[in-house]
Amino acid sequence: MPLDGVSINCLATELNQTLANARVDRIYQPDRFELILQLRNNGQNSRLLLSANPSAPRVHLTDDPGDNPGSPPMFCMLLRKHLSGSRLLNVSTTGFERILDFHFQNTDELGDTVSKTLVVEIMGRHSNIILLNQDGFIHDSLIHVDAAVSRVREVMPARRYVRPPEQDKDQPDHVFSALQNGSLPWPAAVAGKTLSQALLIWIQGFSPQLCQEVVYRSGLDDRLRAGELDDSQISRLRLSLHEVLSAVVNGQYQPSVFLKQPGDRIPVDFHALPLQSFAYRQAVPTLSAAMDRFYTDQNRQNQINQRRDVMVKRVKKALELALHKRAIHQDDVEAAADSDSIQKTGNLILANLSRWVEGSPTLEAIDYFDPEQPLVLIPIEPGRTAARTAQLLFKTYARVKRRGEISQKLLRHDLAEIDWLESLLHELSEADTMEALAAIQEEIDQGGLVRSRDESALPVDQTLLTVDRLNPGKAGSRVRRHQKRIAAGKSSKAKPKKTNESKALPPRQFISSDDFTILVGRNNLQNDSLTLRTAAKDDWWFHVQKMPGSHVIVRTEQKPLPDRTIEEAAAIAAWFSRATVTLGGKQSPTGLKVPVDYCPVSHVQKPRGAKPGMVIYDRYQTILVTPKEPKAPA
Repeated sequence: MPLDGVSINCLATELNQTLANARVDRIYQPDRFELILQLRNNGQNSRLLLSANPSAPRVHLTDDPGDNPGSPPMFCMLLRKHLSGSRLLNVSTTGFERILDFHFQNTDELGDTVSKTLVVEIMGRHSNIILLNQDGFIHDSLIHVDAAVSRVREVMPARRYVRPPEQDKDQPDHVFSALQNGSLPWPAAVAGKTLSQALLIWIQGFSPQLCQEVVYRSGLDDRLRAGELDDSQISRLRLSLHEVLSAVVNGQYQPSVFLKQPGDRIPVDFHALPLQSFAYRQAVPTLSAAMDRFYTDQNRQNQINQRRDVMVKRVKKALELALHKRAIHQDDVEAAADSDSIQKTGNLILANLSRWVEGSPTLEAIDYFDPEQPLVLIPIEPGRTAARTAQLLFKTYARVKRRGEISQKLLRHDLAEIDWLESLLHELSEADTMEALAAIQEEIDQGGLVRSRDESALPVDQTLLTVDRLNPGKAGSRVRRHQKRIAAGKSSKAKPKKTNESKALPPRQFISSDDFTILVGRNNLQNDSLTLRTAAKDDWWFHVQKMPGSHVIVRTEQKPLPDRTIEEAAAIAAWFSRATVTLGGKQSPTGLKVPVDYCPVSHVQKPRGAKPGMVIYDRYQTILVTPKEPKAPA
């Protein structure tokens, strides 16, 4: 949620406790909207993040150092000039407004003491960071607001700083005092509003989420109108509001992050109060810690999603091309299968040349290939003789037959390409870390999807992938090798350098009920390594039948494999496969079965030149299982 006035008030208290009298050591600006002040106090270093990002304006201490650009922006250099070496006296707020004032003290060139104030306005898309002198005039701001942008309030250098217009709301302490008298004194203007809307209009510093929390604690339906409540309902709402305001007025904050599910890694929200409307809450020491975790995890997840989206988009584009090529080659193969009729027509023309009347557009020929030898009418090419028409038919037959033979070989390649690309899409759907995506990127680079010359300079997570045309023969091989060298940023004579990113990420590991180790590959390169190098010949290999999925290895250590472990390993193989998507996601409907093949590793082979993760196997068995999420990795 956006920071509300209650959380800002809590944050100011925390920052004063941690940073009062801290010395400013460094200032840098990682991006357009964010600043980091590195401060030192009582022998401890702290990083203070100030952000005016319209989508996530905030202030909090952070463990993330951020990037320090080699060429700092102008506003960053101005802050360094005025604040470097200064002391942060205190952090203040006005009421429960979403504005924080950082008061600094320093000495100028003449040795005189000067005061500066850094104002952080947290107001959505109107957020800003403003440096003031001791007389309240603006040195400069992160974002300039002139009369063309706002006729109400300019934020420009040399202008006197004017605070945003105050909202016509009651302060929480005033409302709290009124509640203690047994009344619910909200203004008459909110009578037609829902309960949470009425609270939002009435009380300063309350966010929509906090207003909904008050209604939730009261047990009332939020769709009720404020003017329609009876005495009992008013009493319930007054008690829940009194409970929340008591914590706010007395500073009894309990910073928390909130989760959708108890085991989730990424929180869905945070607040200075323990909101009961969320099912799962985790207490944290400070609101800064809660915010740092929330935004760090959210930013990391956004980066993962952005990188995955780019990769998925390019793999899908390659898959569309592969499907298109398959359709073309399939048509050629089918045309070649029907080409015997072309040859037959040519032979009939030659066998019936004596029956053709010169200049006639048709030839009435006897079909000697039919036991009944019926008469058939064969068209003759306009302006050509029957013999010449037969020659053209033989050439057409040879061309179609030759194209069909070539297309048959290309079709096998197309099918392998489609299988590989579909397996990449499955891998991307399972990847939940940057390391996993990096390993898939390595597979993509090695497997035929290469970066173009212009794209090789882009960051990996923004790289656009293009498809190798896979020309057959040696010339095509040279083209592919040259494209890979370009993708690696090397000269045509340099050897491409292999990366080790995928090796840093181990396979998933589980323990069966019979204490057998079960290993699950995370991507096709790891599948190859797991099956062809890590696994022993007497280990068992599992894979979902005829669809993309992870290779699953059960380490037997030369022990017989119990039926229970076979079922568990097969269920894991089905879980880490496209079968779960086909069945409607990871929450697979109960009772639906998926075929999983399994055999000793010694029966699994990788054909020469096959794509990563592609193997063949024989002498296997098949078991039907329901996909089941395994227990936590060992």
